[in-house]
Parts: sequence; structure tokens; C-alpha cells
Amino acid sequence: MQTLSTNELVAAIDNCLPQTHCQLCDYANCWEYAKAVAHNQTDINKCPPGGEVTLRHIAKLLNRDKILPDRPANFSPTAPPKVAKIDEQHCIGCVRCIHICPVDCIIGSAKLMHTVLADGCSGCELCLSVCPTDCIDMIERSTSNSPKLDATQNHDLSLWPPFSQPQISQFRRRAWHKRRRKNDAEKLKSERINTMNNETYKNQQRRTEILESVARTADKKWQLQQP
Repeated sequence: MQTLSTNELVAAIDNCLPQTHCQLCDYANCWEYAKAVAHNQTDINKCPPGGEVTLRHIAKLLNRDKILPDRPANFSPTAPPKVAKIDEQHCIGCVRCIHICPVDCIIGSAKLMHTVLADGCSGCELCLSVCPTDCIDMIERSTSNSPKLDATQNHDLSLWPPFSQPQISQFRRRAWHKRRRKNDAEKLKSERINTMNNETYKNQQRRTEILESVARTADKKWQLQQP
């Protein structure tokens, strides 16, 4: 068996995951779960959408296919694919669903109507619990809202019947871009806080120096006034 580096192993495990980013594994996204598996921080049977297929592929990758863990009861690899649909008449534009969508397929602005890009929805259902007006439903994915495939290219079937390989690739790409934007925003925020802290420290230092200078001047003035 070829030895993989840690990063290569994480990428290989990530390729075994359906990219729904549903957080049913208790991790923020498929990539984080892949990292946890690669570092032996969690078991390989935590992906209900991937089901038996994902379990066996990760087990084979890690050379554990002869010692498989128990399968949770919520494994559902053959469930019909669903997409989120927003009842636009009841949407108040709170943007909570936009922030939580892992594949960035909900568009809209604050206090304006939101809508779901059906071809990009992975069916993770995370938006359901955060909607304050309960105006989001999961509906079965139809051929009309599936990604349009280029007939000139060879589109292999994915490991998971509910999703095509182009869909899987799209989920992964969208999630990666959203993660990158989030990390960049957090880094920028941290840099601004550090800059503010540095400026505050410098201002405090200058204030301390000024007060010390004033105190020295007052002390010298007092000494000169003594008989």
C-alpha cells in the first residue's frame, strides 16, 4: 500500500465523502471530517449521506476494510436527492440561511427576498433550523433543477446514486470558496484587532511618557521654589 502524506490522506478521504456538508458527522464540513479521520480523532462511520459506500471506501483507503465499525441506523445513501425551496412570500430577508449554507447556493440581501439556486443545493437541510419564519422546505430534486451537463464530456457516475460527479465537484468547489472567504475575513478581522491593540498600546505609552514628563517638570519647579 502506497504511503500518503497527511495532506494527501486528507484529500483522499475527502474524495470519499459526498460533499453534502450536512454536519451530521459533528464537523463543520466534509473537509474538517476528513482531517479528523486522517488524524484518528473520529471514526469512519460518521457520514449518513455517504452511507455504506463511503464507509467501505474510507475503510479500504485506511486498510481497515476487514474490520468495519457498526453502521449507524441513519445511513441513507439511496435517499432521493432533495433541494431547499424558499417560500418567497414569507421570507423576511434575515440572511441567516445565506450565512449557514455550506455550498453558498442561497442568494439575496438583508431585508430582501432570498432564493435558492437549486442546481447548487446539496440538500444538507442546515437552513431549515435557522429560518425564523419557517419558510424553507425540502423538495425532491427534479431533472429541471439538476446541473446542465456538457454532452461533449465524459461524466462518470459518482459513488452516491443521488448525486452525479459534476454535482459532487460543484459542492466541493462552492464549499471551498466559502471556507476561503470566511478564513480571509477572520484573518482580516484579527489583523484589524491587532492593529487597534497596537495603536492603543502606543497611545497609552505616549500618554504615560507625557504624564511622567509633566511630573518631572513639576518636581523640578517645586525644588527650585524651595529656600
